[in-house]
Amino acid sequence: MFWGRRKAHKLSEKKQKLFEAYQHQQEDMQACLERTLEYGHVVLDVGCGRGESSLGYLAMRPDAYIIACDLFYDGLAQLCTAMKEAEIKNMTILLRDALDVLQALPDASVDVVLLFFPDPWPKNRHHKRRIMAQDGFMLHVKRVLKKDGVFVWRTDSQEYLEHGMEILQAEGFMSSQPFPIGWQTTYEKKACKLSQKISTVFCSLLR
Repeated sequence: MFWGRRKAHKLSEKKQKLFEAYQHQQEDMQACLERTLEYGHVVLDVGCGRGESSLGYLAMRPDAYIIACDLFYDGLAQLCTAMKEAEIKNMTILLRDALDVLQALPDASVDVVLLFFPDPWPKNRHHKRRIMAQDGFMLHVKRVLKKDGVFVWRTDSQEYLEHGMEILQAEGFMSSQPFPIGWQTTYEKKACKLSQKISTVFCSLLR
């Protein structure tokens, strides 16, 4: 299996036009930052893919404002379709690297950061490519989280789980109260069919 997808899948003409329209309307970082100030509960969905976690979270917290970012436009195009059908206004999609988004967000501006099934990069020589191990990622997660903010991470890789827990402990995170996750991503469904164990970590900063 190849980890670390490099190409997006080709879109239908209809999805391409819809995504281009949403991209024009929503991929304005300054406007996105201004909207975070209008909501009492802000969520950053890192590597949102098709947006299943973003949509699932909104179903649980309709009052939340979601920032959904990914580097691949095919998943975001599907999220655009879902947003249009459900007439969702309190979500911004960003075709941007998560670290760029984190760097742009103000201090203590986010209640929840979601990181669901990031690429595990299983070979030892590739561990530095793991998003949690990248320079600055967890530092900015710590910076943007509010006082009682929560970092939620899900993985089906036991080895990545152990590595990630070491990173979280080194960065001063501790276990926090979990909340129900009533949705499954496409990747999670595939992992479950293969009988892979899914681990979910809820953590907050030691203040």
